[in-house]
Amino acid sequence: MQGTAAKELVHKDELIKQYRREGEVLSRKVLDLEQSVKRLRGKERELETERERHLLKICDVSASIAEKEREVASWQELCQRKEEKSSLAIEELREELHESRQEAAKVLEKVRGEGEQQAEIGKGDLTEALSRFKSEAEEREAILVQQIETLQSSLTKELSNAAAKEDELRYVSSHPLMYIDLNMQG
Repeated sequence: MQGTAAKELVHKDELIKQYRREGEVLSRKVLDLEQSVKRLRGKERELETERERHLLKICDVSASIAEKEREVASWQELCQRKEEKSSLAIEELREELHESRQEAAKVLEKVRGEGEQQAEIGKGDLTEALSRFKSEAEEREAILVQQIETLQSSLTKELSNAAAKEDELRYVSSHPLMYIDLNMQG
């Protein structure tokens, strides 16, 4: 009996040692898992912070793009108004030029008619008046032509500026990630 009890005791001691070893192994595994969980939670906080920072950048860039779109829209509206005004002014100047030419032709015809009747009276005065009127008409025509060219040049510049702004907005809108990267670097 003593031999069986001793064997049982040895067997129990072996089981206890085995359970202790398994417990130590499990404790180490639990400790490793807890450390892994802590590392992963720290990494998760870092990633969340990074994500929030990127979201803020995206919001900033979106606001900037929206502002650029508003600027382009106002530029387009301004250019359209200037184009309409310039077109109206050009048309008015052309009409004025046409009326001046018609008026000059009428006066010239009238002067010719009167000139034939008064040819002997004042050929020199008539020629001088006709010459003066002709030079005034030419000066006025030159001024009107210059104003038309100036307005057309101004209109062309405004349209070119509007097109450049529109192209810039299209580029920024079609490459938002590049724009975000540039803003993050800056």
